[in-house]
Amino acid sequence: MQPTLVVLESNSLLRETRVLALLLVGAMLGLGLPSQLRDMVGAVQDRGIWAVAVFAMVAALPGFAAWFWARAALGAAFEAPGRAKRGRNEPIDAAYRWLPRVYVILGTALAAIPLWRSESPGDCLPVWTLLACSSVLLLVTLRARIAGWLGIPVRTPHRAATHGALDAIGALFRAAPFGPACAWLLGVVLPLGFAMVAMAAPLWLGQWLPSASAGLAALAMMMGPLCILVFALDRIRVWEFRLPWVTFGLLALVILPSDWLLGSANSRQHAVAMQGPMLRDVHEGEHEDPRPDAREALAAWRTACAPGSQLPPVIIATAGGASRAALWTMTVLAELAHAEPDVFPRHIMAISAVSGGAVGAANAVAALSAAGGCGASDFGLHLAKMGRKALAVDPLAPMLLGLLTTDNIQRITAWPQQGLEVGFLPDRQVLLERSLAAGFDASLPTMWQAEAKGQHARPFLDLWRPGRNFVPYLLLNGTDVHTGRRVVVSSIRFAGRDNPPRFPGAYDALWIANAVPSLSGAVSNTNRFPIVSPAGLMKRADNPDNPLAMIDGGYFENFGARTAQDLIAASGVTAPIVIVISSDPEMAPLDVVRCGGARNTEKADVPPDPRAPVVQSLAPLLGLAATRGAHGEEALLDLMRTRCGDEDKGILPHFFHFRLVPGPGTAPGDKPRPAPLNWVLSEAVRKQIAEQARWDGENDREFQELRRTLAVLRAREAAGFLGQEAAP
Repeated sequence: MQPTLVVLESNSLLRETRVLALLLVGAMLGLGLPSQLRDMVGAVQDRGIWAVAVFAMVAALPGFAAWFWARAALGAAFEAPGRAKRGRNEPIDAAYRWLPRVYVILGTALAAIPLWRSESPGDCLPVWTLLACSSVLLLVTLRARIAGWLGIPVRTPHRAATHGALDAIGALFRAAPFGPACAWLLGVVLPLGFAMVAMAAPLWLGQWLPSASAGLAALAMMMGPLCILVFALDRIRVWEFRLPWVTFGLLALVILPSDWLLGSANSRQHAVAMQGPMLRDVHEGEHEDPRPDAREALAAWRTACAPGSQLPPVIIATAGGASRAALWTMTVLAELAHAEPDVFPRHIMAISAVSGGAVGAANAVAALSAAGGCGASDFGLHLAKMGRKALAVDPLAPMLLGLLTTDNIQRITAWPQQGLEVGFLPDRQVLLERSLAAGFDASLPTMWQAEAKGQHARPFLDLWRPGRNFVPYLLLNGTDVHTGRRVVVSSIRFAGRDNPPRFPGAYDALWIANAVPSLSGAVSNTNRFPIVSPAGLMKRADNPDNPLAMIDGGYFENFGARTAQDLIAASGVTAPIVIVISSDPEMAPLDVVRCGGARNTEKADVPPDPRAPVVQSLAPLLGLAATRGAHGEEALLDLMRTRCGDEDKGILPHFFHFRLVPGPGTAPGDKPRPAPLNWVLSEAVRKQIAEQARWDGENDREFQELRRTLAVLRAREAAGFLGQEAAP
């Protein structure tokens, strides 16, 4: 068949390269909009000179790949300018030559976005990146001369693509710069190899390609296969009509198989891995839940940690916020243990945690078990050091690689997830679990390693098995997609002995599943971050075909306050000390729920001043987002109610709130800099968070109030005026 001559038109040029344009625009939005990016470059520099060199090299790849495939697509689809027999148009001929050059400029400019948005780009990284991108621009500009020096023939396309997908791919490869061999390398070999390594060893690849580098490398690897696919699909015709094969292909290969056609097979996607049944056989046909209920948990804490003390227990609610929440939780717990070693961690009975706060709480509890439980010495000093080191990992890179590779294969093939947490095609949420567990193991002091190393891989309830040191109970809050209710992975049983459940409206995940996940798996079910993490499917023991779909606990409320309030009511304790740990530095100080704050006055019920007019098309989404935050504030207000004391009556405050506040700017006079909401934190941000516990102004006032309450309670106890669990 004779090649078909296509007259050059501007819309035709853009259409043939539209996949490259869409990828570049999407990458610009992805790099330009999220606020988390401002700290990722700093995290790259923390890894040393090799990470800087890798970032510089991969930063140049998208520009080169975009130029390469634009040249190939235009050369294969159109008669080259200078050889056209008709339809000559000098401006369009210029566009033919310059469009690939525009793509290389846009592609290399992608590297400038994270450098421009970074608050600490450093000196070395911008220079190396500039050199790498300049090298690509020189290669593109002087390609003919370089090819001549190397003895490589420069190919000038002179024929258009024929009908048929295979002929189109052949024409595309023949029209590629530097020949078909280079097209095979960039379009097939390298992307396939990259995908195989990303699926087989995502954690290893994530160490070499930190988050920003992994994203740019994946973008460059995607350009070739997608360009080949779209170019071929465009040339498939049915009865001489060109159909929108690209749209049909995406719908058929991605959406239909996994979500509609497979039905119940889709329930195997992103299944939560369990390690065995929870219920114990007592008699034939009878089973027993090994966990204590809330009253039994209170008695167990009193017996193990405070047998001769009448001081009330401490209940902690720690909020979500990715790695910054995890580090802030560990930092606050460490500072409390360091400043008041007789009270913390001895008097902490339980911790209700959400998302990133659950990571910090689990790390602290696992370390406390190895340190000796209630009788741990120097726990605060060691935990503070652990926090900065444990959260130095980069779990986002392997998760991003899994999102782009493993997840797409699973969606197309419905590859089951059960049992794949230790093999090929691992669930990307498992990669988050492994990364955070590796960070915990690496941060352990030498004397705790024998006991605590590998604790995240052991069953969740292993921390409370008979014979181990007593540690605070954990209640880890997630959300069910179908009902919007809390799903709590708890070491405390919700139902009392022969009593109905005492946590209204919440699912007891372990009871429903009759199975126990690992510690990291239990934490993972509460920190399923939007978009980054998938919803985890936990099978019901009584109805396996109707699993719970677990997402981040912050969807319900981000403080863990509702579960803490339910625990206090279920245990029967009348005057616990409640400590809230939150990590939202963007919150205005007047909006913080704490005793003596603006939210604890009548003014809190006054509607705010009128603001900008609401965009009607966005009103439902804005309302949903605001409602989620209001639910958390209401839960905190309920938790604080009756616990702020009364100076005139001698009643002490029993509610304390430690909030992560914005850190100082990089230079004198700069605005305060909030820590980014991200799973990746640079050393500068980790240091900023750790130093805030020494303490900043508002948290220092809160800490002094806590110390005053504890001092008075001790004095009353010594004088015999403090009754067990009685209000002071």
